[in-house]
Amino acid sequence: MGLSRVGLLTALMLLAFGLFGGAALPDQRKEFPPGSPDRETPEEFIPGEVLLQLKPGASEEVTRSLAAQIQARVIGKIPEYYLYLLKFPAAADRAAQKDQIDEVIKKLQAHPQVQAAFPNYRLRIPPQPVFPPPRKPDF
Repeated sequence: MGLSRVGLLTALMLLAFGLFGGAALPDQRKEFPPGSPDRETPEEFIPGEVLLQLKPGASEEVTRSLAAQIQARVIGKIPEYYLYLLKFPAAADRAAQKDQIDEVIKKLQAHPQVQAAFPNYRLRIPPQPVFPPPRKPDF
C-alpha cells in the first residue's frame, strides 16, 4: 500500500470520526488558534473532489450512479460508513471551482439515499513541538 493511499485512507478515517464524533470537520476549524493556517483559509478545499456519505443500507450501485451523474470516479471509500471520495474534472479558476463544488453538492444532496455531501477540505495538522531529551538524574 503506497504512502498516498495510506494518507487518503487516514484522511477518510479522520473525516468519518468527525462525522460520527458529533461535529463535522468544517465546524472544528473554529477551534484552531489565531494565526494557524486553517484559520487563515477556512474554505480551502481540494478542487474537483467531494465527500459523499450515503444512508445506511445504500448499495454500491447508488454510488456508481451518483458518480456518473457528475462525471466522477470513486477514488477512496470507507464502506463500513458508506463514505466515498469522488473526483471529477475541476473548473479552471477558483471562483468557478467554488460554484462547481456547490452545484455538485446540491445535485448529490437531492438524491434520497444521500446522508451528506461536502467539499474535501484540506486538513492541516500543526507541527508538533520538539522537546529536548530527558536528562539523566545526577545521583
